[in-house]
Amino acid sequence: MRMLITPNRKPSTPADAAERLRRELEDFDVEADINADSKIALVSIWIDLVVWCDTTSYRWWSGRTSPRGRVMAFCPADDPTTAARRIARRFEELQSRPPMSSAVMPKGTHDGDCHLPRQVSQHPPASTTAQRCAVQDRME
Repeated sequence: MRMLITPNRKPSTPADAAERLRRELEDFDVEADINADSKIALVSIWIDLVVWCDTTSYRWWSGRTSPRGRVMAFCPADDPTTAARRIARRFEELQSRPPMSSAVMPKGTHDGDCHLPRQVSQHPPASTTAQRCAVQDRME
């Protein structure tokens, strides 16, 4: 049985905050990886969805921008349940959009006209779609 998390308990370390969030995200079928040190922990969920954790808050990109840059979403670190719900909603939003690069698309999901980003390919630029697809097939 999973341990219940008391929402109002402040995490003792950034890694503790990240682990609490990761466990809460499991309830939404959201997988996450954690990378932590003594000052910050990162919970990596999806492209453009990385949560920065410390002992006071969770922060992630809301998907909006302003003239000053990305607008971040915040949630107190003592409430991982609410943070997980909001992050799961953002995850669903990101998954509903097509990826910006075929390099992040699962095999077999492209529509036949594959587009391999030049920075991913170690081969010279191909001049036709068929050549680009052949290069991609050799790399897989």
